[in-house]
Amino acid sequence: MQIKVSVWIAMIAILAHGAFAAPAHFSIEDYAKLRHVAELALSSNGDLVAYVIEGPGADGAGIARTAIVQAAAPGARPLDVPLPADASRFAWIPGSDDLAYIAGSGGDRQVFAVNVRSRKTRRLTEGAGPVLSFKFSTDGTKIAWTARDASPAVAGGPSFYERLHNGDTGIVIDYERTSLYRFLDPGLPDGGAGGRISLRVRAGDSPPIMVETAGAVRGYHWSASGERLSILYVADEATDDPFASVFTSVGVYDLRSNEFAVILDAIPFSEGNEPIYYVGGEWAPGDEALFVRRVRHKGYWRSRREWALVPIGERHSDKMWAEYRLYPASAEITSLKTGVSLASGIIDGHRGLFEITDEGIRPWRSLSGVRGDINFAQMSDNGEAAVFVNESLTRPPEIYVSRQGDISPLTELTSSISARAMPNAREIFWRGATGVRSQGWLLTPSDAPLGHGMPLLTFLHGGPSVPMTNAFAQYFTSYGGVWPYPLEVLAMKDVAVFIPNYHGTESFGNDYANPARSDGEALDDVLSGIESLIEQGVADPKRIA
Repeated sequence: MQIKVSVWIAMIAILAHGAFAAPAHFSIEDYAKLRHVAELALSSNGDLVAYVIEGPGADGAGIARTAIVQAAAPGARPLDVPLPADASRFAWIPGSDDLAYIAGSGGDRQVFAVNVRSRKTRRLTEGAGPVLSFKFSTDGTKIAWTARDASPAVAGGPSFYERLHNGDTGIVIDYERTSLYRFLDPGLPDGGAGGRISLRVRAGDSPPIMVETAGAVRGYHWSASGERLSILYVADEATDDPFASVFTSVGVYDLRSNEFAVILDAIPFSEGNEPIYYVGGEWAPGDEALFVRRVRHKGYWRSRREWALVPIGERHSDKMWAEYRLYPASAEITSLKTGVSLASGIIDGHRGLFEITDEGIRPWRSLSGVRGDINFAQMSDNGEAAVFVNESLTRPPEIYVSRQGDISPLTELTSSISARAMPNAREIFWRGATGVRSQGWLLTPSDAPLGHGMPLLTFLHGGPSVPMTNAFAQYFTSYGGVWPYPLEVLAMKDVAVFIPNYHGTESFGNDYANPARSDGEALDDVLSGIESLIEQGVADPKRIA
């Protein structure tokens, strides 16, 4: 009898130990604990890193934002660097230990820089309007920045926004020429597509120069020599159209001659013309050509994207354009001093870092072995050091550092969540009704056997062009968390979650993104995917949602 009692006590102890050792399942409450990387910047020599973490506030209400500066090495302690609470847009000045950022209250947001060694701060920009963006030349001696010009007084009384929100009379709206942003943005001037945005340049301590362009500036890039700027702009004559801000053209400004030249002219909506606009404009190695993406607009949510290496000062041929699969087309291309050109983006539903070559676009070999999404990637000038955010469908985001291929974690933002039991996740493929291969993702309970015949929830992403990738809690955390779908928790509750990237989704090529029937082919993909999961025994045909 004593032996039997001892055996039972031992068995209970073993079972109890196993129960306590088993990790708890990921739960609804864990979503509120997630922390994310909002900004990431690496110094040009790869030694220092600055990043911004956003997560729940100390009292559980609101979003807390924390900026951290440290050595780009695992285990490094944060440096004591004085930074304003409202600092944003962090960037290292090339060739220095100076961290630049935008800060300032109200309409006086300007660019400042702090030296992380001396802790001394200095102001780098000046002007009437608040600074929107800034970039340094590759040698760090020049800075360019954009600012929104002060809006002229509206003739005849208060602005549209003021009349709409504070007025006491009705308003007549021209629905064909009124942007939705005019309802939301009190700073948006009447009669324009966002107001004039100007570009200024300063070399060293000399007075800033206002760059005269052919329109409102929407983007810009320094040449490697620091003597020219490529500029994306919206032509002045197009600003009465509420969608004019989309139709950007490309020009080049020469600092030596103080001259601006148009390289590629956008074609806005007009009778009998195919609307076309351009994005990018980054300088290719050699300073004599630009990486440009051409978007041939086909209507709402429909466009064909192409790219070309556009030479400066030469005639351009329509034959030079080739299909561009990387999404989004506006993802910036960075050329290292080694001659390698890299871009972060999504191809075939996978977010990563890709090398741009004459032969096409391919994953950058230094990070090609990393599983899951790669985001916010930043490289040192020589390409030997990199920092990036990595995550997957079952792994929350963390920052990693890579040195000559040796990859190590830099942060532990989500260690408590990472310890939770997560669902299984895998990439799946199937043939849609048109015979074209479709791609998507499947979440299933971590302990579900194959052929289990589970309830199946099919989740249709929005956009509809934005692809679903190998990232954690995408719909819970995207867009400020306004669509908190708990897909991961459902998968831990014996529900299979099917996430298809159907026709109309970008990153799979122009033909896939532009189906003949926007609704029909997409639905065919979804239904074919469900049928495939039923045939595999994953889904119970009587329990589908």
